[in-house]
Amino acid sequence: MGLLTDPGKSEQMAKLLAKNYAKLSALAYIVGLCWTFAIVDDHFTLRTYFSENALLPGLVEPAFTSTDEAFAKMQYKLLIDLQRKPDSHFPVDFLHDAFRKLGLEAYVHSYNYTLPGDGHKHGKSVYAILRASRANSQESMVLAAPYRSSKTEKVRTEGGIALLLALAHQFRFKHYWAKDIIFLVTENEHIGAKAWVEAYHGIDSSVVASEPLKDRAGAIQAAITAEIPGPNLDYVDARIVGINGQMPNLDLLNLVRLLCSQQQIPLVIQGNSQLLERTPQNMMGHYLRDLQTASAMVTSAASGQLEGNHGFFQQFNIQSLTLRGLKKDANRNGRIGFLDLGIAFEGICRSLNNLLERFHQSFFFYIMPATQRFVSIGLYMPPLGILVLPLVLTALHLWSKGSFPVGEGNAAGGSSTVGTVLPWIVLSHAIGLGAFTVGLSALSTLPDTAAMMVGLGATLAVAFSTPVLTSRFLREADANLLHSLTLIELAVGLYALSMLNFSLALIVAMIAVPVAILQVPTNRTLRTLLGGLLLVTCPTLVMLGVKVWEGLRTGAVFSLNDLDKVKDEWLLPLSDLFMQYVVYGNWLSPVLCLFLLPVWVCTWMVYWTSG
Repeated sequence: MGLLTDPGKSEQMAKLLAKNYAKLSALAYIVGLCWTFAIVDDHFTLRTYFSENALLPGLVEPAFTSTDEAFAKMQYKLLIDLQRKPDSHFPVDFLHDAFRKLGLEAYVHSYNYTLPGDGHKHGKSVYAILRASRANSQESMVLAAPYRSSKTEKVRTEGGIALLLALAHQFRFKHYWAKDIIFLVTENEHIGAKAWVEAYHGIDSSVVASEPLKDRAGAIQAAITAEIPGPNLDYVDARIVGINGQMPNLDLLNLVRLLCSQQQIPLVIQGNSQLLERTPQNMMGHYLRDLQTASAMVTSAASGQLEGNHGFFQQFNIQSLTLRGLKKDANRNGRIGFLDLGIAFEGICRSLNNLLERFHQSFFFYIMPATQRFVSIGLYMPPLGILVLPLVLTALHLWSKGSFPVGEGNAAGGSSTVGTVLPWIVLSHAIGLGAFTVGLSALSTLPDTAAMMVGLGATLAVAFSTPVLTSRFLREADANLLHSLTLIELAVGLYALSMLNFSLALIVAMIAVPVAILQVPTNRTLRTLLGGLLLVTCPTLVMLGVKVWEGLRTGAVFSLNDLDKVKDEWLLPLSDLFMQYVVYGNWLSPVLCLFLLPVWVCTWMVYWTSG
């Protein structure tokens, strides 16, 4: 307490901080960055293990036989034939009758939905309930598959639907089920799953209007979504990242991995096919492969986007993931058929049937560099804290410059008060709120993006022109205080964001921290370089750049000569961020507009006010 109350001691600390803050900040950022990249190495990661022993994976004799495989192949052929018809559509009647013939309670769920720029549409889902013979419908599990037409650019799913019918065919004769089993087939991609899950829990949505479900099972404990194109696969890709970077309980992924390995089904995560190859013998090759896998998971979680329909189950505390069947070569048949897949899915269901309570004993926060290794929250949070530490050190130094001037130049600059810079902080947040409001309002004009072009242009114009005002009213001391408060806001915001979406906080910290802590130099060349660095790190321009990069990777050609192409190729992808917030609850657009953009505007003010 003496350091805080003794003016002499405080002044000594201010001088010490002024002398060493730059070195400490650089050291902290480098250490945090190196630590972040080091934790994916095998020496720092942990080997996966089961925390929930009640699952008892692999301790039962499989009952899925070649007869069930033949049934799956027959259903698969029927689904393919239905899709070949000229007027093919979602086979509601076929699926409803198929489940009814198997002796299950089958129902059709209808819903209406309205997407911005897509109009009012109607959809249906088919679900069937296999009642547990040893319980009273208190708990249940879900096996789901989306229906996709033959024209889809995504993975086909006829094999997954056929597998669900085959599993229902096999499960109906067994009397050891202690949980109800729900078989669910949805259309309209994510909207169908969203409508059904919300209707199951009695939630009213502003996007989807669903009719009440005709019947329900018990509380859902786990859900597995199957995106299986058919038999003859090479490997299975486990998609675990949900909305806003949410993860399922690690025991569920461990269960899937173990039962797939027993059937010699290669399993990868995040679509990294390099995991199928033999483990590299050299240390660098092994490390780079694990780094690529972990980076793919972090990037996917930071985007907050859906990787599969399992994300909607996770929003209701239902542990879920998506299993996607893939081939190495589309022209060559793989060795994995319905028999191997059926045995693996049966084992998953029977293990979940043994679960005595909700998943709670294993990890919910982790990063996977490989299928059998993970980085826990206790290992990846410290480097983020060190990465953000330079913001705190620089903020304290700038604050102390106003309280305890060090040197003649600082003394001449005088001091400042919070009341002086508060209006500019409020203005920066008003700009962010305006950008967010414009983005949401522009959704109502889709597919005509003229309103978004005007709104985006106006927002950028205001954001970039604010220094014209600030440079006339703020002194150097005011700029230092504004910079200090901005750094504090960024640090607190990143620490809070890391509790909600660690991956997003990590990527923002790696980019924003070195830019935010830089002092505006007097040298004209260095000042110009810093200004250019600030320009390219503007959140709006960064997101436009990311969308352009994604388009280039997929082969899109961007043209600045054709206005319609500019709107379609540049602005529609950007509007998708606001679309996902409205429809799915993705937090990325609010974080960009309401947090990062105001911080950037304040930093931009400091740049033009200083010097």
